[in-house]
Amino acid sequence: MGSWGGVKGVVRKGGLALHAHLKCSGLWMCQPTPRCGDQIYNPLGQCCDGEIVLPLNRTHCCGPNCNFWPCFELCCPESYGLQKFVVRLKVLGVKSQCSSSPISRDCS
Repeated sequence: MGSWGGVKGVVRKGGLALHAHLKCSGLWMCQPTPRCGDQIYNPLGQCCDGEIVLPLNRTHCCGPNCNFWPCFELCCPESYGLQKFVVRLKVLGVKSQCSSSPISRDCS
């Protein structure tokens, strides 16, 4: 964020040259502020997992043998009786689910 210096440009339209000079300064709000439930978060260093704001580098256990990053991955039970888990990738822009997300690694 900050100021953007002057920008000069020439636009040609039907043989006429139109000179433009733009000068912008201040904050630019190009997109809505990211929200997680009722909290605002910084997507450059945090994510929204459910309705909880987490740091991007947070890890959790996935079964007895694996760690996963909840900002980028899902921990999914592969079979319910055998304690077998797989880590699946979250797909950007989609509400990721264990049944349809691509497998990242096996945690057996």
